[in-house]
Amino acid sequence: MDYISSKYFKPHELWSKDNEVVKLDQRFDEALLFYRETLGIPLIVNSCCRSQTYNKWIGGAPESYHIYEDMGDGRQGALAIDLKVKDDKARVMMVEIALVQGWSVGVYKTFIHIDKRVILGKPQVCFWGKY
Repeated sequence: MDYISSKYFKPHELWSKDNEVVKLDQRFDEALLFYRETLGIPLIVNSCCRSQTYNKWIGGAPESYHIYEDMGDGRQGALAIDLKVKDDKARVMMVEIALVQGWSVGVYKTFIHIDKRVILGKPQVCFWGKY
């Protein structure tokens, strides 16, 4: 495995569902490892790496930070992950730590989306997802 967060995540948790590719931007990978170690709890992945084809098929944003392919914006792999949330206490802790660590956060009913768009010079944001 050529990603450092493999200490906590298996390839099948992170790969694109259409081709089993795991390609994380190294800066994202380092931040994800730090996030997981700061939380100190297991995380369940909904979605991480996506090919452009798979992202389009599921209706993802055209320039989704989940896309691991070259988008011409400086990313060198995926910059986003969606994590299941088991309860409100966990949600609050996950969101608070993500925001303090410079992640952008989307809050949904059953999961949170976190991404490192700041790596590309984009501002950190927090948003409510569709419920």
